[in-house]
Amino acid sequence: MIRLPAIMVALLTFSGWTIAANVLRADRQPATGKAFHTVFPKQGIEVSATEDFIKKTVGSDDLLPWTDVSGSNLISWTVEASPEEVETLKSHTGIGHVDRFDPPKKRYEPAVE
Repeated sequence: MIRLPAIMVALLTFSGWTIAANVLRADRQPATGKAFHTVFPKQGIEVSATEDFIKKTVGSDDLLPWTDVSGSNLISWTVEASPEEVETLKSHTGIGHVDRFDPPKKRYEPAVE
């Protein structure tokens, strides 16, 4: 098992959030009663079984998986979930933790000179 230094994990996580912010456009809002969440799997899990559980729980096949640069290691999924669905996700043995994800309200626009 390869252990990444904390700074690498932070950079990869930040990169995932940055990409998710672009995918989850500023004008896209979650359904009423739901919010965007990032679901982090535990290491060594059966990814496909956990992914199927998440899809069934949130009622969507679009999980927005984020992987490392090589694309071989899953870092997280981004989903739209209600508070009840989040609690169900947290109870699954393959899920390490679930964090709320709030996309930026406005996209960055460089200054025009």
